[in-house]
Amino acid sequence: MATSRPGTFEIPPPKLKDHRYSVEKVDFEFKKEQLREEILGFTPRGGDDITASKVIVAGGLGLGSPKGIELLRELAKELGGNIGVTRPVADLGWVPREYQVGQTGKIVRPRLYIAAGISGKLSTLWA
Repeated sequence: MATSRPGTFEIPPPKLKDHRYSVEKVDFEFKKEQLREEILGFTPRGGDDITASKVIVAGGLGLGSPKGIELLRELAKELGGNIGVTRPVADLGWVPREYQVGQTGKIVRPRLYIAAGISGKLSTLWA
């Protein structure tokens, strides 16, 4: 068995040649009392949904400080996109986790991705 995160791969078209299946209708009764939880509403945490962004300007520890994030925001705004950050930047609290991209963050598929100050490895701070 293998799994992958949503958006990692494009879904291929189904191959239906010589595929046989049957449909069985099953009556099912569900009673509200069987619920353990009930969702009363949903309130998003705020921030932009970077998974829908066509342009992402991402930064890592190489930016040096939270001031570097402001430069990313300016560029992202000019390009009509959003910022993204690496895990160490989110861990330091420079930017909320909603903007963390990558394996431990959100999977993104923008048309344009600009990486600034991202080394691709953990710094000695995090080793």
